[in-house]
Amino acid sequence: MLKSYVDEVLAPGETVAARAEFHWTCYVAPVFWTLATLGFGIVLTGPWMIAIWLGQKSTDLVATDRRLIHKTGLIGRTVVEHRLEKIETINVEQSVLGRMLNYGTVSVTGTGVSTISFPRIADPLGFKRGIEAAAHKVQFGASRAA
Repeated sequence: MLKSYVDEVLAPGETVAARAEFHWTCYVAPVFWTLATLGFGIVLTGPWMIAIWLGQKSTDLVATDRRLIHKTGLIGRTVVEHRLEKIETINVEQSVLGRMLNYGTVSVTGTGVSTISFPRIADPLGFKRGIEAAAHKVQFGASRAA
């Protein structure tokens, strides 16, 4: 199996603390339109579902024990990273439906104005707890070393 971007760039001794996955509700709209057109819309919704799937497979949303990584792109690549010790706030946004189905967006703001957003992920509170636990270990380890 192919390694993900994150697996390839982990520093020696660095481990993955939490990995976010997109929620299945990303497929609701194309499936709805396929059913609403009695299957005739598959010409449009098939490529739509494939595009969603490719987008998910070409995106890494990861918290390691040192940093947050948000990588997107199949051929070209965009990577945004935050060091855990530079995190200022972690926000979770969930609609009523998001709370019922357990999906939402986690946004992490670092020092300054930089923000990483992890959109429409499954179990956003679990991912937030993973980030907080990893950040706590970094902070606790740094304070013990001082």
